[in-house]
Order: sequence, then C-alpha cells, then structure tokens
Amino acid sequence: MHDQHLQAHSAGMLQQQQQQQGSVEALGNACRLPPLWRTNHIFASSATDECPAELIPGAWVHPGKVNGVGGMLPLTAEVQRAIYAHQNPADCSKARFLIHSTIPSGVASIMNVETVSLVAALNSGRIMHEEYDHFLTQNGYCRGNATLDSCYFEPLTRCRLTREEAAAAPTLKTVEQLMDPAGPRVGILDYNLVAELRLSVPKQFEKQVEERGIPSKRKHYWWRAQAIAYIIRPNARTRAELEKRKQERFRGAPLAPGCISLFVRGGDKAAESAVFSSQHYEGIVQRLRQIDPALTNQLFITTEDPRTIDYFANSSSWRTSYVHMKEEEGGTRDDAEYLRSLLNLDLALQCDGYVGSFFSNWQRLIDEMRVTVRCKANAVYVDAHYKTPAEMDFNW
Repeated sequence: MHDQHLQAHSAGMLQQQQQQQGSVEALGNACRLPPLWRTNHIFASSATDECPAELIPGAWVHPGKVNGVGGMLPLTAEVQRAIYAHQNPADCSKARFLIHSTIPSGVASIMNVETVSLVAALNSGRIMHEEYDHFLTQNGYCRGNATLDSCYFEPLTRCRLTREEAAAAPTLKTVEQLMDPAGPRVGILDYNLVAELRLSVPKQFEKQVEERGIPSKRKHYWWRAQAIAYIIRPNARTRAELEKRKQERFRGAPLAPGCISLFVRGGDKAAESAVFSSQHYEGIVQRLRQIDPALTNQLFITTEDPRTIDYFANSSSWRTSYVHMKEEEGGTRDDAEYLRSLLNLDLALQCDGYVGSFFSNWQRLIDEMRVTVRCKANAVYVDAHYKTPAEMDFNW
C-alpha cells in the first residue's frame, strides 16, 4: 500500500522504520519462482548459480544482503575466471592482441559494443586491449591516463602495448583476417565487424550454455552480461571518487532493502525508440509491486529528465532518491557525466526490484551487472514496453 499523508514527523519516521523492517522479513520469505517475470528473462529456467565469496581481482561485487533476490546467471564464476586467465597470461611475449576501437556514442552503448570485441578476442586467441586516447579519457579526471582501463577501471590485461605498437596496427576487416593464426600480432577490430559478430559467444562455453537452458537467440545476451561484469571493474581511485560524489550528490533517504530501481529514458531519445510518460512508468512500478509485495515504495531513479524527478519526488506515494545532475564546479562535462553515470549504476544495483525499458542500452547495463556481480539474478524486472519476457527483443 502507498503511504498515507503523515501528520507528524516523528510518526512518519516510526512508520518508515517499521516498513523497512517488515520489508527485510518479507524479502527473506517471498516466493521468487514463476509465474510471469519471476524467472530471469533471458532463459526459461528459474535456476541460478550461487554467489561465491570471491570472483576475480577487482570485480565490482556487492552480494545481495537478503536471500530472496540472490543468485547469478549460470556459469558466471567460471566465465569470469576464464576471461581473467585469457587476458592475463603468464608470458606476454607470446601474446597476440586485438585493439577495440570506439566511435563516440552513449556510455552504455560503448560498453555493450566492447563486449563484442572481447568475445572476438577470446575466439581468435587474441588479448583484447583498449585503444589509446579514448574520447572519454580526454578530461581533467583522467589526467593523461589515455585508456578507459587505465583511468576508470582495472586493466583489461597485464600485457600492455606501447602507443607505437597500437598506432602501427592494421585494421582487421574480415572474420578470416581476425581468425588467421598467421595474421599480424596486433590488429584493430574494424567497427563494421561488430554487427557481424554481435551474436557471438565464446566457443569454449557454447555447449555449457546450451545445457543450462539458455535459448539460442539469447545466448549472446548472457555473454554480454558476463563481459560487462569483467570490463566494469572500477579501480580504487574511481571507487573512492564515486563514494565522494555520492556524499555530495545523493538526494533522498538512504536506500533500504526492498527499494526499486527505476530507469527512465529522457525525451531526447524519442528519435531512437519509444519513450514513455512518468504516469506510464508509475503504472509499471505498481505492477512490479503487485508481482513482488516484498518491494517497498522507495524508488531510486536514474534519468536525465528533471521532470521525471519532480513527478515522483512531489508525489506522496513514493519515497524518491536520485543523484543530483548539476555538474561540479571546476570539472568538465565529460568527466562529470561519466563518473555520475557510474555512480547512478552503483546505486541502481543496490535495489531489489527493477523497472526500465530494454530499448535502452543503459537499462541493459543495469540488468547485466545486477544478474552477475551484484547477485540479483532472481530479482523481479518488469519492462515498460514488453508485456512478457518472451516478447523481449535481444537482437542488438
């Protein structure tokens, strides 16, 4: 039930405490088996892997604190270790490399495209290496750290190319060139190959993925979640910066068990795909709470539309939290935007229920991380567009 208007602040605080305690108990007891939306939407089984105490160095792991929303996608721990071993061989002198190239686009789109380069590297026996002078590193925060994995994240590999080696590398424009064992030691993956390879999964895991019940048309999405979990491993400096910015920019009550992550695309995305009104999203959130009554009325909202924040923050039905969007004084738009994006991601992943639109790469990014390193594969997700999980389009 939605909270009623409270006539006294002290009574309101007491009610909130009682509600949060009740949510913890309900989350522990809630049934999270089928029907609709209770299984993870990429495969036909409710079975997930248990969350191990450790994964790989730097993994952005924060296991769910309540048993009801635990679980990882099948094979997550095994795949993370396999990627790490591939990317960090004992002898770098014999390594062959694939350089991931980027075209300027949205943060989440960049990350999802990078997952295709990583599977191409695994399948071709090459080590994926970040490109130098990435446009998202050309800001005051990175200060000369010219790759994403030297500025924001743990290194993708301990085997490093020099700038000269990277600059001299030819572009691999065909699958045949990519897979040729006699080809150049260092090659750049042609961006046009991404579309051709987008449905790929690592050959070494194809049989196991099939045995775990993941439909063929969704295998590549399982892989993207695995790859994102490896790529997005914020380094110690970035984690400290995110905590600092959280103290400065977070608005609303601290996130509690049972909170709901709501991602709302801004109106400027209408040219790319459908966008939905705040009223529509509110109806989807209400539907989510009907599916899982353990979820509370606390929302963490990720959006670039201040009208969405105003709509929910000014409603007596919801307890709304969000990251303030104003850019920091003395910073640049790029570093403020990218770090704010990572902070929004970290906070969204703390919740136990999810609403968004899979038309958006950012919602997919939230989903990919929560079903792997955040151990919330069994949390309920409801899409703003698709009526059932079976309808969801994973073509890109």
